[in-house]
Amino acid sequence: MLNNQNKAILVLNFSGRYGGAEKRYITLFNYIAKERKDYYLIINESLYVIVVNNGLLNKHDNIIIIKSNRKNNQENKLQDNHKFHINNKSDKFNKEKSCIIKFFGQFKSFVKQFFRWIIFAKQFIKIVKTKQIKIVYSVWTGGIWSWSLKYLIGFKLIHSYNDSGLSSVKKGIINFFNSEYWVLKHCDKIDFLSEKIYKDLTNKVMKIEKGRILITPNSFINYSNYYSDSEKENSVVFLSRLETIKNPFLLLEAIKILNDDFNISNIKYYFLGNGSLYKEIKSFVNKNNLNNIFIEGHQFETWKYLKRSKIFISLQQENNYPSQSLLEAMACENAIIASDVGETRKLVTGKEGVFVNFRAQEIADAINKLIMDPDLIKQLGKNARRKVLKEHTIEKYIEYFYKITEE
Repeated sequence: MLNNQNKAILVLNFSGRYGGAEKRYITLFNYIAKERKDYYLIINESLYVIVVNNGLLNKHDNIIIIKSNRKNNQENKLQDNHKFHINNKSDKFNKEKSCIIKFFGQFKSFVKQFFRWIIFAKQFIKIVKTKQIKIVYSVWTGGIWSWSLKYLIGFKLIHSYNDSGLSSVKKGIINFFNSEYWVLKHCDKIDFLSEKIYKDLTNKVMKIEKGRILITPNSFINYSNYYSDSEKENSVVFLSRLETIKNPFLLLEAIKILNDDFNISNIKYYFLGNGSLYKEIKSFVNKNNLNNIFIEGHQFETWKYLKRSKIFISLQQENNYPSQSLLEAMACENAIIASDVGETRKLVTGKEGVFVNFRAQEIADAINKLIMDPDLIKQLGKNARRKVLKEHTIEKYIEYFYKITEE
């Protein structure tokens, strides 16, 4: 065991928002900071402001902020958010033009990010040397931007890899500052969120030496705000980024079926989240007069919805395990409807929810089945809360985390 060596959790996200991974390790630092002084949190300024202002991160002397020197916090927008409109009358010409425009857009982004990386690197090197940090546990961009520096200043790097869709491991140099490919090749250890993610990566992208492989034993949240109201309403929550991989349009089609064919329109459906499909979803709702759907955008205080709701729906394409929002919903005694994919059954079973395939009619039938059986909803919800409070606790995870960052 390495004694008297400082460690850091490096959490970077320059997009002006955050996801489950950032939320998980900020929660972890809050816990660690209560009992240890040898762990630091290194976080970029825009993310720090968001999580502090929304009560997710407690202020502490061991928090170190990376300055970006930019007025605009929307710093790292990926190029796939750019849309190029093509005229069908000259399809070939416009496709070629679109590719050229896209390439130069990506190149411009690469150059900007390179100079931002220089600003980051200067600060990070100083922090590691001054605080005598020997082990860095990196999350998302934290690993992407720090892996090369370990060769320069000599620290051990453990990288947390959470991408079940493997979308973040592009090899092209143009994606250098957005891809986890290089950090996965060069870090000392990889902490995979699940065994399936590890197997998918090694089968489809790259081979990983066994000595570098770690598998996270469980996920966790801060449960203090997540419990059930005594009186629930007939509401369903979909809490996720509004992206294709999350399948929000399947739920919209299911709701339309319920409203039209089942004549069940007294249920409220809350869509919580932002993403590239936001405008299309709003348009679909308006066009089909789905007046019982509420598109609420990104919400920090998700418990305000989940405490009241009876059903939570998770339709991720690859894997629902161990989604932060799913844990939150289960803690609030929601009955779960989940796509039967990946390792979902490690978290949800028939005792906590209903499994569906990617068919709108099947999802509609599942919602109808639960709404028509209040006792079943209540029992599934109680089972769900009991399960996460027993198996997905920070106390269980912290033993593992201390072990991998101190050996």
